[in-house]
Amino acid sequence: MANYPETDVIELQAGASRCILADPRSSGTKLGARYVHGGYILDLWHQDSPLTSSAVDAWDPYVGRGLPEVFETGLGFDRCTPGQSYLRIGAGVVCRESDGSWNDSGMTLLRPVQWTMEHLSQSRLVCSCTDNIEIAGQSYAYTLTRTVQLEANRLVSHSHLKCHFAWSEPLLWFGHPFFAQSPTAQVAIDLPVGLPQSTGLNPIASATQPAPNGAWHTFPAQGGFCWLPGFWGHRKPLHLLLPKSGLLALSLSVPMEKAVCFATPAAFSIEPYWSRGWMGGETGDWQLEYSFGQ
Repeated sequence: MANYPETDVIELQAGASRCILADPRSSGTKLGARYVHGGYILDLWHQDSPLTSSAVDAWDPYVGRGLPEVFETGLGFDRCTPGQSYLRIGAGVVCRESDGSWNDSGMTLLRPVQWTMEHLSQSRLVCSCTDNIEIAGQSYAYTLTRTVQLEANRLVSHSHLKCHFAWSEPLLWFGHPFFAQSPTAQVAIDLPVGLPQSTGLNPIASATQPAPNGAWHTFPAQGGFCWLPGFWGHRKPLHLLLPKSGLLALSLSVPMEKAVCFATPAAFSIEPYWSRGWMGGETGDWQLEYSFGQ
């Protein structure tokens, strides 16, 4: 576990599957300012084969590993100036470093949000957090509940969010799973035939598993990055072919806005995005589901 954060972990088991999660009650600042700390899945295994990995060799809280999730926009970010603080949902109070984008790899977590364990059993975890801040006379607050349910051939990651602010705020969320691969045994993604070659993904043939919807595609062995066209309002599962575990389906319970692919020689990530304007006092639920080993 050389590239795990130095924090306590929790293990869930169901049938031949198990997953390792960071314990958000003791993680402090070790999980960084980017990802949601509660329900942070560091690794997922099925029949002793790792489905997940890390994109880099050493632990990096900005890069992450496993199956993390992100609220990319911060509450109050637009109202604070460099040197002031805003809320990163699920992580804590963060310092705005510059006049640039909120997507800043150098952002500093000043105070991690405190998590409460609501339920913990062999295959299910429920935890929650509440945080608030005042910026330029405006109050921002939220309550987030995270549920991770592991089954023999499925993992469900569920979020329940309630926000409190004066009007409305734009929120951008996405999942950032890292699936294990190597330069000689790559993860493939099922995409429509005729995908523009400018994406950097190349079609391949598979002798073991036909592509459910189009054709299997991979990056070159060194990895890559691309935005995938045509995913606005997408509701169907995304299919991956994992080197050791076979077919995996990833489903988002809300309409997808876009999808991004990222890979290094050690990991492949497909990131489903969801964004919307969030009204003060509004409550919402959504989930990511991973089906595998079937």
